Amino acid sequence: MRSEEIKATFDEQAALIAAAGFEPPVQFYQAGLIHAWFSKRSPEIDAKRN
Repeated sequence: MRSEEIKATFDEQAALIAAAGFEPPVQFYQAGLIHAWFSKRSPEIDAKRN
């Protein structure tokens, strides 16, 4: 897989996470094809819900 394909995949995943009301994800682990990210709920989204 080329780096452009990997970048596009990450960008697509980041867009999905953002659409769900989370801040941009941060990748903290990669081993082979296994990746792990963390993200937290955006305070603006939570404020709108209250």
